[in-house]
Amino acid sequence: MNAIAETDEIVDVHRTIIADHKRALIEHVAALALADHPDAPPWLPAAIGVLIDGAIVQSAVFNTGAPVAAARSAAAQLIGVTS
Repeated sequence: MNAIAETDEIVDVHRTIIADHKRALIEHVAALALADHPDAPPWLPAAIGVLIDGAIVQSAVFNTGAPVAAARSAAAQLIGVTS
């Protein structure tokens, strides 16, 4: 997120690298979710990815770990809904 947010010089090569990193994170989350919850809906990894990104940004903005705890709780509820 910092790489894309902190510069005016983002070109397609940079976007590709950043997007590949985000895709890899979501694929990793998907593998973890599916290992424990094989019936999880296909949107679950992307939703957890949004929670991760939001928690990182809010933690930096507010200088607290509270958003991480909130994201963890929300992810647990999402997983609970799908199990």
